[in-house]
Amino acid sequence: PVCEAGWYEETLEECSQCASGTWKSAVGDQACSNCPAPKDATETYDSTPIGLTAEGQCRTVCSPGYYRSDGDCVLCPLGRYKSVPGDAAGLCMECTTDRDPAVSTQSNSTKVDNSHWTYDTSAPATSADVCTYACDGGYGGFNCQLCSAGSWATGAG
Repeated sequence: PVCEAGWYEETLEECSQCASGTWKSAVGDQACSNCPAPKDATETYDSTPIGLTAEGQCRTVCSPGYYRSDGDCVLCPLGRYKSVPGDAAGLCMECTTDRDPAVSTQSNSTKVDNSHWTYDTSAPATSADVCTYACDGGYGGFNCQLCSAGSWATGAG
């Protein structure tokens, strides 16, 4: 068959829409062309549009762990994660751990001392499972307790 713009010849009898991240402007049996690469790992292709008919329709969105601010994809704020691609800051969900001041420990109903830890920002938080923390220097263990005399901690939790 002769496939329309935005469609390619999948089999001798069938045309299929160009996949996300690709486009085709001409009628015919040509393959779909790749959209320009995202500028860096903070962006990914928008997976929603298929069957694009022009390169100018190619669109990137922020990768998981990032949201768009002033045109750039930036890390979700400290203490938040984002598991899906998209630009909205509202997609950055609040991390909840037993170290969060608003959450009680699982073992009892008392709150832990949270003044000696911070969320780990060494990588984008892309799921609640990676809402990790790091103890301040000199503090260690599950609840970031002060190291005992003669011991030390580097702050790696």
